[in-house]
Amino acid sequence: SNYGNKLLNDYAAGAVVKYIEAPQIAKIPVPVLNKTTIVSINNQYLTAVTCREKSHELLLKAQQLVLQYNNLPPLSDIKPETLDADGEVEIRMTGLDEFTQDYRLDAHFYNPLVKCIEEKIKNTTMRYARVGDLCKEIRMSPLFVRNFVDQKFGTKYIAGKHISQIRKSFKYISNTETEDLEEHKLHKGWILMTCAGTIGKCGYVNDELDGATAQDLMRIIPNKEVVNGDYLYAWLSTDYGKALAVRQKYGAVVDRISREQTGEILIPLPTEEQQKEIGDLVCKAYELRAEAIQLEDQAQELLTQALTQA
Repeated sequence: SNYGNKLLNDYAAGAVVKYIEAPQIAKIPVPVLNKTTIVSINNQYLTAVTCREKSHELLLKAQQLVLQYNNLPPLSDIKPETLDADGEVEIRMTGLDEFTQDYRLDAHFYNPLVKCIEEKIKNTTMRYARVGDLCKEIRMSPLFVRNFVDQKFGTKYIAGKHISQIRKSFKYISNTETEDLEEHKLHKGWILMTCAGTIGKCGYVNDELDGATAQDLMRIIPNKEVVNGDYLYAWLSTDYGKALAVRQKYGAVVDRISREQTGEILIPLPTEEQQKEIGDLVCKAYELRAEAIQLEDQAQELLTQALTQA
């Protein structure tokens, strides 16, 4: 809670980096509420934990079905050929026939593991396509000045580190001082992907993020007429999807990936029914995550009421 978190910080030491040890934690006072309130709060949190565990299981099942329906082995089972007899260095011969119109000379673009992945997809799956062919649009909003304000004066804002968080620590940007605010907003059903620094970490825009703003995140907007958007998210969040995304990176100091390069990521396409089955698992998982957050919020309200009434 805000109360407990403030006490943790008050008892912490350190001028630059805050830290806290067991003796300090032992001194933190804890209010003892009536038994009925304690049981209610405890039950809310236990149910929230159950929702999160079930959500995690559903996402894992979705990723497993992605591989099963596309006849793909776990990525750890793929052993690419290498010229290094000891296998300590991933090195292989390539030829001019592999060069793209961009004439990529960075070695990771010719990663032997990624070459094996693409060959597997093309040789063992029923259909495949490039992500760009399955999307209405892949885009980034332009960079903008962020004026952070209190929640009641602003719109939710997230950065790349937030998209994998279950409970997101939102900041809020000014509704009146942010230029072209609507241009930066996210919409339900979109897929987010980190495109600077850490490449290929994916997030899903659900009700919680609908209408929020973001900067320096790739927005992948599926074309629902040709692909199930939730299935597309499931594929991009697998080890296969991340490896194909990282393969496209560029940059000498800070790794980046562009809209066009994101569109080049290869994706296998099982039947519509199989895509829907996987997509439904993703939807249910995010519904359970939202339910867990709601339960925790309700528990916090009970705690606040008990403390303020006392």
